[in-house]
Amino acid sequence: PLDALALGFHREHLGQLMQCGRYGMLVDVGHMNMRLSGGGYFAGQSVMDYFRRLPLPVVEVHLHDNHGVKDEHGHFGLGNIDFGQVAQALKAIGFDGVSTIEIAPTFHGSNPAESRPRGRESLETWKALWEG
Repeated sequence: PLDALALGFHREHLGQLMQCGRYGMLVDVGHMNMRLSGGGYFAGQSVMDYFRRLPLPVVEVHLHDNHGVKDEHGHFGLGNIDFGQVAQALKAIGFDGVSTIEIAPTFHGSNPAESRPRGRESLETWKALWEG
């Protein structure tokens, strides 16, 4: 559930899962960007708005870049995601979970040999943003 309204709708189906101390949300930042870039329900929200509206604690984030149109799973800088804003929003909600750099070369017309160094750069960028 991506907000309190959806959580209320699905609560009875989630049952005892919601009582687990490790229960929370995995946020895929690339998917978030597609929602924020598209029309409809999420249009016009900022990254901070998106994270603040989540109805449960975020326990993991998947980090990859895209242009907001399709799931490109690119290295940082491939698309239009502002990872500085993502880091600020996660810090603001008290995130202390797992961050996964999630790059799939074939999704954006690359190959593993070309993507490996950029994946490492993405990791270093994320570490600097998180620690800065």
